[in-house]
Amino acid sequence: MKIGKLWFLITQLEPEYFNLIDEASSSFLQEMMDAESFNNNGARSLCCRAILEEITNNLNEDIMSSALNFTMEFCLTNDYLCNGKTWNGITHLLSHHSDAMTPNDKKYLRALNNSYVGIYKIVSVEPNISITLKDMIEPNNKNLRVLDKNLSRSVKIDQYIATRLPQIEHKTKPPEYSLSNSLIFLPEKIAIQSINIIQMFTVAMDQPFFMATILKGEEQFEDNEHSRLLKKKMWAKEILEQWYLYHTNIEDYHEFFDNEGNPWQPCSLEFEVIEHPKKISAIFHSLPNFIENKANSWAWIDSIGHKALNYIKNLKPTLHDSNKSPIYRGDIMRNELNKLSYLVLAEIKLQKNKLIIDVNSLQRATLAQDFIITNCGNMLKNPVLTQKSHDSSNTTFH
Repeated sequence: MKIGKLWFLITQLEPEYFNLIDEASSSFLQEMMDAESFNNNGARSLCCRAILEEITNNLNEDIMSSALNFTMEFCLTNDYLCNGKTWNGITHLLSHHSDAMTPNDKKYLRALNNSYVGIYKIVSVEPNISITLKDMIEPNNKNLRVLDKNLSRSVKIDQYIATRLPQIEHKTKPPEYSLSNSLIFLPEKIAIQSINIIQMFTVAMDQPFFMATILKGEEQFEDNEHSRLLKKKMWAKEILEQWYLYHTNIEDYHEFFDNEGNPWQPCSLEFEVIEHPKKISAIFHSLPNFIENKANSWAWIDSIGHKALNYIKNLKPTLHDSNKSPIYRGDIMRNELNKLSYLVLAEIKLQKNKLIIDVNSLQRATLAQDFIITNCGNMLKNPVLTQKSHDSSNTTFH
């Protein structure tokens, strides 16, 4: 079921239940963002929308969207106490709003309600057909083949994902697994860290005093199939928290380089123009590998076009910490005529009596300075170099 249809069904909930889901979602996201503060001080009284805006501002919209999908599916499939009774969002939708669903919708929602988020390693891929997953939390489980054309075109063997796998029942053929809207890619280090936490957490949850502390006497947690499923549904919280911490502290896990393998350090060169700006503009129009983006603004691209940019991963920069992975950042310009992509070496702007060159490393700044002085000579005064913060560019290529 597409995410838009699931959102539509949520809007059909009566205000009492919609507010319950909104409050639960807000709490879930706050616990993901700062578990220590959440446990010590409780949830802030904020609607889910406000928390989502906070995540978007702190990171980006893609992170927010993935977190929201996890949150929505968790809150819809979890059990809550409401008016002294156990309430489940999907059970309620199926019982009271089924007229807004197709038979396939109902089948999917039942399967979603019986699923939980796990961590899986991709062990084989059939492009345009399926992927095969190994359960990493419960490794003794058999491998699962999942039919998904889109994902099979974009993943590789040995990648880790966290997702739900609703098992769809059919009358005339065996049941099959599908992917839910909860799906994130996990770096191996974060996947292993999450698996260890969940396995320890699961052992603790088997202790009666632990569950009594969590439930605070609100209900009894009996050892049955449904209760065991609810415990596994709690794994989503641990996985999402580790994933979110990874993104909020990404520099702890990576060293950053520009697309030429130099340490990432955005900076600007600013020349004072002492000739008429039109003379400077004419020079850049005449130089090869300078593409005018708009009036008096050029992209300096490398001379070699690439069908794919995988070669970046073959660079061997000096890593100061062997536990970290390299990330290459920088703009890419695509030529739709020859279908090749080019690395952008610098962005150049002519603003009144200033010539400004933006680059991604100190090494490129030195090369740019020499190049500009060679071509523009006595039309400029010596530049001022300004280093920027490391997060000044939002363009990232992995």
